[in-house]
Amino acid sequence: MSSTTVYSLLLILLTFTANSVERIENFDIDRKRVNKIYIAFAKACVIRFPDTVEEIRVGIPQLYTAETSKTYAREITLNLSQESKNPSNLIVRTTNEDIYVFDLVPSKHNHQDVVYVDDSFYKAKKKIKNIKKTKLFTRIKPKHLFKSKLEKVVNL
Repeated sequence: MSSTTVYSLLLILLTFTANSVERIENFDIDRKRVNKIYIAFAKACVIRFPDTVEEIRVGIPQLYTAETSKTYAREITLNLSQESKNPSNLIVRTTNEDIYVFDLVPSKHNHQDVVYVDDSFYKAKKKIKNIKKTKLFTRIKPKHLFKSKLEKVVNL
């Protein structure tokens, strides 16, 4: 086998593996990054969120359909209604006023059947921030609001 044939096969293999995505995926959400969801024509994609879905918006509603599950309020089902090369976006708002943004990428070779949205890192970060705020406010309370034990005894 010639070296050009080996390099060609290696290049094809690398191209194929670089484009493949997991069919069942767990997204650790970073609010500063838009996650891509690959969807193929005639295949459904289910996205499960940590909270109940309140509102769904799709950039091209004629091409992509998104609806909340009738049996599980934290899931939505996505479908690509026709073959297309046009990407779009998906914006989902949940009961905790969280907003999730995704790019919908049509693909003939890649498809994600189930996507689990995990925002536990974000929620933990938010909780720590709130704890720091609470500690900050308790530290700066005016001193006249706190009487020492000695003052309480003397005033009695």
